[in-house]
Amino acid sequence: MWPKHLIFKAVWLFVIAGFAAQAVAQSAADPVVESLHQRVGRFLEQVSSGTSVPTAYQDLLSGGPLATRKSELDELIKKTDKISELYGEYRAFEHVFTRRVGADLVFMKYLYKCQKFPVLWHITFYRPPIQADLPSDSGSAWQVIAIRFDTNLEVLTVLKN
Repeated sequence: MWPKHLIFKAVWLFVIAGFAAQAVAQSAADPVVESLHQRVGRFLEQVSSGTSVPTAYQDLLSGGPLATRKSELDELIKKTDKISELYGEYRAFEHVFTRRVGADLVFMKYLYKCQKFPVLWHITFYRPPIQADLPSDSGSAWQVIAIRFDTNLEVLTVLKN
């Protein structure tokens, strides 16, 4: 017979695994999240090339409020250009978090893996009410309203999908 504490641990792990699988399945089944994930993937691939950072931002931010904030955007481009200098050469990126709040707000986080140290990208998408007539799974209806990156990796330990 198994000791009670081992049975309890096995049941507990099974329950946690079930919730984790459900969270992953929910975000994978959401066509809006998938469309936004593809947009961010294209952006991070362009950034990783190092030669088209301004174009990457222009493509991602097009049609949104951040596209017109030239001084802030120029500063962000400068900081982005220094990623490889500070953290090493790019190796890969990984989607680590998505939270959809209501019908029109999506928070996404990506781990941008460099040779020396990873960087965490935070990207927030919003679909303005004026865009409600566009198909709900249309990525073009969604605008980036916030984007930043940092090395505050501890935040990943408290995030829950």
